[in-house]
Amino acid sequence: MPAVVAPEIGSPTPVSTRRPVRQALLAAAVSLAYAAVVLAVVALRHELGELPRPWLVSYLAAWLVGFGLPVWVSLVPRTGSMMPRWRLGRAFAIVNAIGFVAAGLLVPRSAPTSLDRGLASAHGCLSIGLVTAILPVVVGTLLLRGAAPVGSRATAAALGASGGALGGLVLHLHCPIADGVHLGLVHGSVVAIAALLAAALVPRALEPGAGAGAARYFTTTGCEATGAPKKPKRRKRSSRPGKVYVPSGRIVGPPSQLVGRLRSCGAGTTSEPT
Repeated sequence: MPAVVAPEIGSPTPVSTRRPVRQALLAAAVSLAYAAVVLAVVALRHELGELPRPWLVSYLAAWLVGFGLPVWVSLVPRTGSMMPRWRLGRAFAIVNAIGFVAAGLLVPRSAPTSLDRGLASAHGCLSIGLVTAILPVVVGTLLLRGAAPVGSRATAAALGASGGALGGLVLHLHCPIADGVHLGLVHGSVVAIAALLAAALVPRALEPGAGAGAARYFTTTGCEATGAPKKPKRRKRSSRPGKVYVPSGRIVGPPSQLVGRLRSCGAGTTSEPT
């Protein structure tokens, strides 16, 4: 291994790469099971059977899609990459946050015994929705820990929006308040609040952190570096064309050159970071 690369990654040893599809399915299954437990604790709404069936089913499907898509694009990268699809995740987070607020305001439906309280019971619904949102964010963060050197805030927002959609699903089956203001500004805002909180609190856990540094980053290529810097700096773009910075900040050469140097680290093939 060239001397210019060795100080940055230490002594590489083979490790198994993560399995994104399996992780995404695991995250979804655990999150849905948790939501079922929350719903069992808070109970189903009393007039569930009286609601218009097409509206009930379509809204439930929308909540499920709003939960599943951000989880999938965050945990399952595109072919040839091991990084989260953070741009797509950010787009889904924005669509979820705006879409569910708009849908609640514009297309509310109710049963004869449904309630109309507006914002009067907002605190209780927000609490239930955000408590439900916590686990999907935690599970996604643990599975992606250190795997997002770029786009970590957008990825965190996507995880938050996914959890918020799951919280909205629980509220849809629990809360008997059916007026548009409550559905839009309370149930819908759970998505936006969860996404904003996750974007504020989670990104550092998704980035290559202290004690991992280059090791966490190069693990996605099938190699693990031991002896990473104690306080690695965040990756940043170089002002010199054709150069890249590794986590310690030292310019080591063009990306293709760096990947070529790491290709034979004892764990099969590697792929260039995107």
